[in-house]
Amino acid sequence: LNIMLQTTLRFFSNSWPPQLSLTCNVDNQAVILGSSGMLVQVFVNLIQNAIDAMGEKTFQEGHGPELTILGRVQGDFVVLKVRDNGPGISEDRAQSIFDPFFTSKDVGKGLGLGLAICHQIVLDHRGTIRMQSEQGEYCEFELAFPVAGDALSI
Repeated sequence: LNIMLQTTLRFFSNSWPPQLSLTCNVDNQAVILGSSGMLVQVFVNLIQNAIDAMGEKTFQEGHGPELTILGRVQGDFVVLKVRDNGPGISEDRAQSIFDPFFTSKDVGKGLGLGLAICHQIVLDHRGTIRMQSEQGEYCEFELAFPVAGDALSI
């Protein structure tokens, strides 16, 4: 997981907002099987969505955008949390975020396919993805994958 996240973060090396604070803490034992290319696509999408969302929020003096990525082994699963302190997602929109063509972005800024594709990739890896949010405070995606063991065919 660490290697995939390092690869993911390299995608943002030339476009990372200078004011954005990143905390990334992933256990070295957090190992999953699957297509690294597909999983990097999921992580890129989640991080880009977080960056876009935080760019729409006005932060109080002394505070700024923060992205936190945590990965831990919990029982038989590797759990990855991607959390931002952006504007969050309202309850009425939260129910549709994984639906194809659903977007909260302005016209021309998103097709509404990113999270639907992420959802399918995670399912293809025998994982789960869920979102928690408090409007005005944060948005957090939690992904859980089986710990590496049995071979997985993707």
